[in-house]
Amino acid sequence: MDWYGNQLGPMSADELAQVLSAEAAEACGQKAGQDASQVWRAYQDAMVAVAGIVSVDRAALEQSARAAAAARRRCMGPSWAEAFFGDNERLLAAQLAGRGSPEVAPQPLPDAAARSAAVDASWASWRQRIEDAQQAVNQLRNDPSLDSEARAGKFHELIEQRFAETERLRAEGLLRPTLGG
Repeated sequence: MDWYGNQLGPMSADELAQVLSAEAAEACGQKAGQDASQVWRAYQDAMVAVAGIVSVDRAALEQSARAAAAARRRCMGPSWAEAFFGDNERLLAAQLAGRGSPEVAPQPLPDAAARSAAVDASWASWRQRIEDAQQAVNQLRNDPSLDSEARAGKFHELIEQRFAETERLRAEGLLRPTLGG
């Protein structure tokens, strides 16, 4: 929702509601599009309701935090307000109470380290495959027996052999400029 909110200005809230609804409908069906539009409007109402709350001292900040939480729940309903703001509200409450408690802060998923390692391995594999392909492209570029049409054909074959269909456009974009002519 924050991404859509950052688009305010170039687009009106109503235009953004339509865009969000259309994107959700395309991705998840018509009902999801309608729901997304309603949640967007409720989210906007909650943000407007909270916007005027400014605090200077701890007591005022605590009162403001309670008022903001109540405004979010009133505008969005308890379940959506909890989904969007619950963790942050609990963390702020703990910090204001001087607890700064780690159990209140969102905890990483149990498999976060494995997921992170898998992403790192995937990027390392991608970089290595691009480097290997770059060497092959350099050989194609420097092969005097190939005219530009044959070189382009070999380049296309190289991309198809070394990269999955979902990677080919990106790989081609990275490697084609180094092919030359």
